[in-house]
Amino acid sequence: MSLRIIQDTLSPGLRRKAKAIEDPTPILRVMGVTLQSYTVQTFSELVPRARRWPNKKDGTPSNLQRTTALRQSIRLVSVDRRKAVVGTDRLYAAVHQFGSQKQSGYGSGIPARPYFPFRGERMIPEAHRRVKAAAQAQLAVLLR
Repeated sequence: MSLRIIQDTLSPGLRRKAKAIEDPTPILRVMGVTLQSYTVQTFSELVPRARRWPNKKDGTPSNLQRTTALRQSIRLVSVDRRKAVVGTDRLYAAVHQFGSQKQSGYGSGIPARPYFPFRGERMIPEAHRRVKAAAQAQLAVLLR
C-alpha cells in the first residue's frame, strides 16, 4: 500500500498560517494595549488593583487624580518582536507606584499606591487573564 499526493491543498494554508505568526509584534501590541487599558482603569477602581491604596493624610480615599496627568500619561511606549513596554513619562510616577521613604525635613514619605497591576514581578491574576485573552484573540485573528 502506498500514498500518492496528487494535489497538496494542506501545505499552502499551513505555510500562510505559519507566516502570519512568524512576527509576534501584532500579538505583543494587543497585549501592551490591554495592559495599558487595565492600568488606566485602576485609577477609578474599575478593576482589581495590586493592593489597596492607603488613604491620604487627611483620611480621605486616595485616587491619584488631582490633575489626572499621571493616569493620562500611561501609554504603550514601544513594541518590537520581543516585548511591549507600557509606561509613563511622569517623573513622580515611581514614587506613587513604589512609595518613598521619610527624608529629614521633607515630611513622612509617601506610601505606595501601585497602579500598575503587578505584585513584585508578577502580574496580578485578573490583569494576566485579560492580557492572555487579548493575545489569544489576536492569535485567532492572525490564523484565520
